[in-house]
Amino acid sequence: MAIGPIRTSELKSRILQLAQTSVYQIRLSPPTAVLSHLRQNGFDYAADGENIELLCNSAVLPGSGLSTHDITGDFQGVSEKMAYRRTYDESVDLTFYVDHDYKVINLFDGWLDYISGKGSGQRLSRTNALSYAANYRMNYPNSYKTNMYIVKFEKDVSTDRGVFNDDETFQLTYTLVNAFPKSVISSPISYEGSQILKYSVSMSIQRYVRNVDRIRATGTRARGLGETPATRNDNSRPPVLETTLGRSGNTSGRVGNTNGRGTQFVPTDSATGFRPGANDGPLLLPDGSPAYDASGNLRSMF
Repeated sequence: MAIGPIRTSELKSRILQLAQTSVYQIRLSPPTAVLSHLRQNGFDYAADGENIELLCNSAVLPGSGLSTHDITGDFQGVSEKMAYRRTYDESVDLTFYVDHDYKVINLFDGWLDYISGKGSGQRLSRTNALSYAANYRMNYPNSYKTNMYIVKFEKDVSTDRGVFNDDETFQLTYTLVNAFPKSVISSPISYEGSQILKYSVSMSIQRYVRNVDRIRATGTRARGLGETPATRNDNSRPPVLETTLGRSGNTSGRVGNTNGRGTQFVPTDSATGFRPGANDGPLLLPDGSPAYDASGNLRSMF
């Protein structure tokens, strides 16, 4: 394999379009029985579910591996490993910002309450739960497990605004099979320096299925080979297919920025800030006066 020089401009176009960690969305899709329980106990997922999902401060893309056997002696001096089972992460941790009305807490605590048969409409009422002799009887797993989704995309993902004249983009959809909240991590509160309250949940999962969606330059969306769309029910919303994050006022769909009020939006080199073809006007000093004098010499700032 021949190794030769690569121009910097070519290198940038080939490998510097990197995925960002901060562009994603989750969809919880609680099952019907859990939704009914939440409504009886004062939380409406249909009205507030998406807002709570947008409050997800951090999530993880799940991992998997292979369990192997050690094979020794089939070949002299050789020890081999043979895969016999695929394994998946047992849980996915999610962290949420807590809203003013504590709806994030109401959602997950209500889901846990349903699993353990507690609350309005359940075997153990809130009043009886205060008794020293209170006991729990769990609901059946098929009534509280669901398929939830983590969608990873980039800032240029859209199918409706014609932004793919020059390029195509991709979207990853992780379907977490048989997910349910397994535990809620304690949230410390303190009088010392107010901060945004965060709420962390560990979601148990059985496995995941990853779909790759290719969104072509024409704006049409094509699913990866061998992949099928995730099934939906009345309690779920379609996956994320459009966002204008970081693109206020940009109708071209290109990645770039302006250089202040009244300047053009043009593609911009993120490393150097170079704005080819932009008409930004004369360079000014902080006081608003021209940076160069009539002779073309740079003026002092002091």
